[in-house]
Amino acid sequence: MSIKIIAIVILIVIGIATGIYKRTNQYSILKDLKPGSLLSITGYVKGKESKAKVLAIDQRSGTTVYSLKIYPQENPEYVTTKDGKQVEVSGIQHIPLTVATLKKWHFRVTGWEQVKDAELIGYKIWKNDPKAGAY
Repeated sequence: MSIKIIAIVILIVIGIATGIYKRTNQYSILKDLKPGSLLSITGYVKGKESKAKVLAIDQRSGTTVYSLKIYPQENPEYVTTKDGKQVEVSGIQHIPLTVATLKKWHFRVTGWEQVKDAELIGYKIWKNDPKAGAY
């Protein structure tokens, strides 16, 4: 075999191993999440890093649901609602996410802090109303 072919094979093996590690690492990070975990997320607002906090972890219809608080961006983005109001999309008091969605958001744990009762208002609304979503 030529050196080029050997080098290509080595690069392919390294690429496969890296992909497996990243997927496995995301699974292990999910197991370490707990209420109060602080996150850095790169897949929520395109091209920007977002900060979030895990408020609670629940089971709903056999699916693990992570309830997050998304902190406002330094330079927030706004959308216009149907009634003409400007709403900031980077700060959300409660958003429930499944494991699949959370993994797509490419997060990493950056720390931990106690969840305050005042942070749980949106979560409590969602918890008591099966049709509720983000607040």
